[in-house]
Amino acid sequence: MTDSTLEQLSRIVARRTGVSIKREQQEGAVSRFVAGRLRALGLSSPEDYVDLVGHQGLTDDEFTRLVATVTNQHTFFFRDSEQFRSFADLLRLWRAASPGRTLRIWSAGCATGEEPYSLAMLCRDFGVEARILATDICVDAVEHARQARYRPWALRRLPDGYLERFFTPEGERFVLATDVAALVRVELHNLVDGRYPAPDRDGWDWILCRNVLIYFSPSAVAQVARRLAQSLDRDGWLFLGAAEQPTGFEGALRLWPLGTTFGFRLLRPPGGYPVHAPPAPPRDPTPPRDPTPPPTPAPAAPGESGATTSVTPFLAIVDLVGRGDLAVARAGLERLLGDDPDHLAARVTLANLHLRQHAFVEAEAEYQRALAVSPLVPEAHYLLGVVYRKVGDLERSARSLRQALFLEPGFWCASFLLAGVEGRLGHEQARRRHLRHTLSLLDDAASAPTRFFSSCVSGMRDVALDPDEVRQVCRRSLDGR
Repeated sequence: MTDSTLEQLSRIVARRTGVSIKREQQEGAVSRFVAGRLRALGLSSPEDYVDLVGHQGLTDDEFTRLVATVTNQHTFFFRDSEQFRSFADLLRLWRAASPGRTLRIWSAGCATGEEPYSLAMLCRDFGVEARILATDICVDAVEHARQARYRPWALRRLPDGYLERFFTPEGERFVLATDVAALVRVELHNLVDGRYPAPDRDGWDWILCRNVLIYFSPSAVAQVARRLAQSLDRDGWLFLGAAEQPTGFEGALRLWPLGTTFGFRLLRPPGGYPVHAPPAPPRDPTPPRDPTPPPTPAPAAPGESGATTSVTPFLAIVDLVGRGDLAVARAGLERLLGDDPDHLAARVTLANLHLRQHAFVEAEAEYQRALAVSPLVPEAHYLLGVVYRKVGDLERSARSLRQALFLEPGFWCASFLLAGVEGRLGHEQARRRHLRHTLSLLDDAASAPTRFFSSCVSGMRDVALDPDEVRQVCRRSLDGR
């Protein structure tokens, strides 16, 4: 399939759905898909296929097949345990502060339904009345979700006892209990084109749009972000994927810590049920069994008794880094990682502190430990490339930076550093190619450097690069000045 054909398909999909086909990751998969569809449909060329899908509607068979190919429908119940612990904490607060009130939840981009049904079971377990809308753009995924029948692999992370309480075996699958499935309404919906759903009154109490915006173009992210903010109740919460830090919320939403994770809330002063220091819940003679343990209380920093009680431990440490208390921050990170060795942002931040102080051996070891926890995190590969660049191991630096770009094709910081590494290796054509690629990413996406980092990179100027300075350097280098 030619670049022109792929570009035409990309434009069709992006215009209708906001989904951006990432060439470096998806070109091979899309080419194989199109080749298979040409044989199945008896078409003679990729151009014929482009013409076919270009004239189809959002719900027509061939267009939905294409959308399913460029989006990831893989998910499972209770995916991202840290976020679900935060949801459990919020349900405790809701039960105490809003007894008898129905919790209105929208799961936007629900895939095959595991997320909204996980929430339904959690609400049932906490005795919270809930009404959940689940939407997705993929017709097949919506139909799968409506059936509420799942293979054992999707159920592997269920809390203890949930399989027996909420599912019935049926051949090779398990069927969700009817009374739980009834809490969820599954609908087809396009986040880019069409009206946004709304509950009967006000806005949604919770909106979950997790691991969805990562597929969108920057302009679509900004559009969807604004509309999601407009769809929230004044006291509502918006939850994204744990690694998502999109732009587009400026002036509408702010980041709020919640347990070991975070959510977004409207900028105007919140009311409703509290965020910190909730009132003690009423004593229930037979309280519902909490399926997830409460988060570890935030420790106070040495010499600052009580200083961290209103924020999460990690965000308190980030504040210490910003104030320059690096030794205290490092000690806090080591304590946090002692309790939670898989806390990825804390692990990478500890490596960042080592890198900032030129302790390269220690920094490399921590980045490698982070990648052992989650090998597909572009940020860790990028920072490892920075370490190798600083110690002069240019081949390994180039490999790490290429891996970061493979995982996140829009990572212009990685593209820019890779240009410099290729230049030092004597690869002039590759250097100029990556400089041009960096410029195209900056001009197309206008990305902020913090978008790529979930760890704290405060004070690391050679890591969190300034986009305007990078543009100037790229242009001067390409012009030969």
